[in-house]
Parts: sequence; structure tokens; C-alpha cells
Amino acid sequence: MKLIATPTICPVCGQPLIIDNSGIAEVLKCVNYNCPAKLEGRLIQFVGKNGLDIESISEKTIKALISLGWLNNLSDIFTLKDHRDEWVKLNGFGEGSVDKILEGIPTSVEMWRIIASAGIPDINKHIGQLLEEKFEGDWDAFRRAVITGFDFSRYEGIGAVTAKNLAEFDYSEIDKVMSYLTIRKTNVDGKIAHKTFCITGKLESMKRDDFIKLIEENGGKFASVGKGLDFLICNDKDSGSSKMQKAKKLGITVISEAEFMEMIK
Repeated sequence: MKLIATPTICPVCGQPLIIDNSGIAEVLKCVNYNCPAKLEGRLIQFVGKNGLDIESISEKTIKALISLGWLNNLSDIFTLKDHRDEWVKLNGFGEGSVDKILEGIPTSVEMWRIIASAGIPDINKHIGQLLEEKFEGDWDAFRRAVITGFDFSRYEGIGAVTAKNLAEFDYSEIDKVMSYLTIRKTNVDGKIAHKTFCITGKLESMKRDDFIKLIEENGGKFASVGKGLDFLICNDKDSGSSKMQKAKKLGITVISEAEFMEMIK
């Protein structure tokens, strides 16, 4: 069997590669934090379903925006509007697709989404939701805990490695992100308390982010389509979207925007 030599140089940015054995397996890593490939990975995670959940932006689009120099860190997502006039003229885009992306960029999110998509090693949605609960959705309190050396392993479900990752992570990029975002808090006494909702398709009364805020102001939660979802909001009951198909397969109740409004009257 022919042995393959371990690469020593990143094929993307040309910086050295190292073998990181701090986790459960050895991983070949580029030392350059600003490597375009690493930036791409961080951005894909950040805008994904456990992050900002911007459905309208694809991995291909993220790559294009990085190559244009418009995305150099996570917070640049919130300044993409500054490039709109130039963006709509680019091949493969247009006013419709660009505006859809810009309209999908939220101004507020749940705290767990920030934690889960920040790029902290081994931190997922479950840990993010646990921390959101423990800190009652107070981002500043969470950051003070990190700064003052709080031992997160005191919480059941967080082990020593995870606690170390939370404590030692560089939050500077996320702190900048938080200058553009506010944290949504759930009203546990609202009319739709403890009910979960997802949205697919075009809304008529307001922007998607504002509609999500309305859900949470009334005690509901926004979630992805899965077994635990209570309602999928869609104005087109014959929609062929993947969310609709999955909801039908799981037997999830589909309601219109107007039917939702009736629920919160």
C-alpha cells in the first residue's frame, strides 16, 4: 500500500497546516484564522438553520460574496445592504434574489442561535438552548460569566471540555455581530405558549423576521420542521416546498397566515 504524505500547506491560502489532537480525533487544520475556506465554513454555519436561518442565501452565494471582498467576517452579513446597487447588476443575481436575501437577514434572534453558530468547538443547538435557559436570554450576563471565569461545567449537561471551550473562545467577532442584533425573549404566558411554528413561502402582512417576533411575543417558539413542530405557516396549501413536503409526511398541521392571526386574537 502506497503511503500518502500528510500535507503541510493549506491549498486555499498557502499557510501552514497543523495536526490538532485536542479533540476525540486528530484533525488537520490551517493556522490562518482568515483563510477563505475557514471563513466560508464559519459563515455557512452562522447563516444556517441553527444560526440566523437565512434560507435565501446559498453556499454558492457566500463563496461569491467572499471572493468579491464583501464578506470578511460574520458581522459583514449585516452590511451587505451597502452593496445592493452593485450586487443586483452581477451575473446570476438580480433585484428579486438580492432583495430576498437582504430581507431575510434578521435584526433579532434567540440567544441560543448566537451561541450555537458562533463557531465555538463542540457547541451545538442543545448547549445553546441550555445556556439560554440558564442565563434567561441575557447575552450580557453570559458574556460577563465568560469574562469572570465562570465554570460552565456546574450545569448538568456541560462537561469539562465543553466548559473549557466556552471559557477560552475568542468572542470578539461575535461581540461585533451583537452590535447589529437584539435577543428575542419568549413570553411564556402568551396565547400560543409552548407551541412551535415554522414558516414557508411568502408572507403578506409583514417581513418574516417581524412575523417570528410576533410568534414569540405571544409565547410561541420558532423551530425547524421536525417531529416536535406543532404548526407550519404557509399561505399556499399546495406549496411544493421541502418544508411543506416534510410537514405533510410528519402529519404536522398546516395553517395560513390569517389562521395564525386568529389564534393570537
